[in-house]
Amino acid sequence: VGSLFYPPNERAVLWFAQLVWPLARDRVRDARWVIVGARPTAAVRQLARLPGITVTGEVEDVRPHLGAMRVFVNPVDGDLGVQSKLIVAMAAGRPSVVTPDAAAGIVVQDPPPFLISASPRGFADATVRLLRDDAQARALAARARKLAVEQYGIDAICGRW
Repeated sequence: VGSLFYPPNERAVLWFAQLVWPLARDRVRDARWVIVGARPTAAVRQLARLPGITVTGEVEDVRPHLGAMRVFVNPVDGDLGVQSKLIVAMAAGRPSVVTPDAAAGIVVQDPPPFLISASPRGFADATVRLLRDDAQARALAARARKLAVEQYGIDAICGRW
């Protein structure tokens, strides 16, 4: 989920497609990856040719896509700052796998409400674990939603002013 013409997002999607997706798909043969975002580059659009991948382009409302996804992945690297796409996924109660850079902008207590990995193998392992482990996926989703509401919800933000 994100602006797919933005270079860090494009790099993240291509990294996941080339290095993580094949590892995850080998272990979960019916896995599907839906790439949602505005103005996907030609390289991102071409990923729709690969098995199990859909590239939507811009959507009017991201909520149905968030509601349908089992795991949210944010493999962004080198784009430090608050990842609003991660906050949105957390608020939607989606369990997530993120890179250290994606997690860096989110203030969390230990343990974080998402799984973190920088390596392709670790990222694939974490993604597959959440696809297979309902209890862990539900627990992370609940903690993520709670954090999103408490730290980034309208009441929390307006209360800081």
